[in-house]
Amino acid sequence: MVDGNIYFVAGFERNISFIVSSGSNIQFGNTNIMNLPNSTEVAAVRNLLLNAQERMLGFETTLQTSNLEWQSKINDLLQKHSLLTKQISAQVNDTYQRTRTNRRARLLILKLTKQIERLFKLMATDECLIGGADNCKNGGTCIDGFGKFQCLCPAHFQGKHCEIRVDECAIYSGTAIGCQNGAKCTNNPKISGFTCNCTSGWHGLLCEHKENTCDGVDDICGTNGHCIPSRSSQSAIGYRCICEPGFKQGGDPSNPICVDIDECALNNPCYPG
Repeated sequence: MVDGNIYFVAGFERNISFIVSSGSNIQFGNTNIMNLPNSTEVAAVRNLLLNAQERMLGFETTLQTSNLEWQSKINDLLQKHSLLTKQISAQVNDTYQRTRTNRRARLLILKLTKQIERLFKLMATDECLIGGADNCKNGGTCIDGFGKFQCLCPAHFQGKHCEIRVDECAIYSGTAIGCQNGAKCTNNPKISGFTCNCTSGWHGLLCEHKENTCDGVDDICGTNGHCIPSRSSQSAIGYRCICEPGFKQGGDPSNPICVDIDECALNNPCYPG
């Protein structure tokens, strides 16, 4: 039964039979089919049944076709849904990756910017002015560098700040240019060089001369002094030294060699720079 209609459909090569008992009838509408076995109404009923069968077959075919069409449409929609889902997922991942990449790029740019600013600050800073005269002592020259300074020390000073006096006495001890014959060596405090305090009977810059006369001894007064014979009763030795400008006699009366005058120590406004 479909929509209130009753259809009788026989299988392939099968029949539909209406069998009644004796004295019974088959009514089709108001007509007794048993009484009209050869009437046109029977043929009409047969035609109606055939038409109904054809309509059932057509309905079944239409239904199958519709099912296939709907199934195809559903499959197409499912494919489009899957493709759209993949596209959205890919776009979300791409957006996420771009966001991470942009964030890393921003952090890198910020880091580089700070480093560049620090470099410019270091370039603009004169480290020699920060510490002033304490950077380089004892006449050392301060040279500004990149984030640091360097001291160019005089030959007789060393160390980062030129604070260490070079021990020239130790360097030249036991050599031909050091103090001789048991003399006591003393480093000059501010200027280069050293002073030899001779033992009794020795003379000269390095206490290397036994004679106490000018004869035959060129440097008994040092390289910047001139030896003059002296017979004064006030002189314990037989000579005296005349020093060149910038030099003076040493403090040992028995060895009046000419030594350098430390002009920087004589209330010089440039000392110790």
